[in-house]
Amino acid sequence: MSRSNRAPVRSTVAAAICAVVLGGCSYNWTSVIPAGPSVIPHRDSAVVTIAIHSEHREMHHESASFWSPERYSVVREEVVVDRYEDLDVRTCKVSLRWRAPAGPEPDGSDVPRAERAMMGPLRFYAGDDKTSLVVANAATAQTWTAANGFAQIDEVIAVPAARRVVVISAGGSIAVYDVDANRVIACTTV
Repeated sequence: MSRSNRAPVRSTVAAAICAVVLGGCSYNWTSVIPAGPSVIPHRDSAVVTIAIHSEHREMHHESASFWSPERYSVVREEVVVDRYEDLDVRTCKVSLRWRAPAGPEPDGSDVPRAERAMMGPLRFYAGDDKTSLVVANAATAQTWTAANGFAQIDEVIAVPAARRVVVISAGGSIAVYDVDANRVIACTTV
């Protein structure tokens, strides 16, 4: 073996020994975790857009060595929208939407966040226990429970054009409360 051929072999062996003794192997990987959906309402429409999210988490791994234990750390996390679906709250029919809504709000809605739980003088929200839908009438200062039995409520969105309220619960289940009929309809789970 010539002198020029031995140098790369020695450096590779030295690098391998260094990696084992000084810290082993390190690498990054990305995991994708489903996250809950969110509702994007549209003014004067009975159709809302459902944004289905996932969390992308990049992790770093360092193997154990003689001097240090094995370590994991989060490098970066971001929540991204995987797809959009339109939901007709009157019929609970879902259809695929090819792009995000183009309204002036950051999520593409044309309804400001402060108005999303309002239907006239009525404001809908999750009760203290997060399992009941509560209504407050701003005109009369009355408050009452509209419906019970939800899993933990994550989001409440009023849809005045259809006289319905969309309730997103933990686990991605979507239910619609019919204001006139005073009943809850289980629509879908994302």
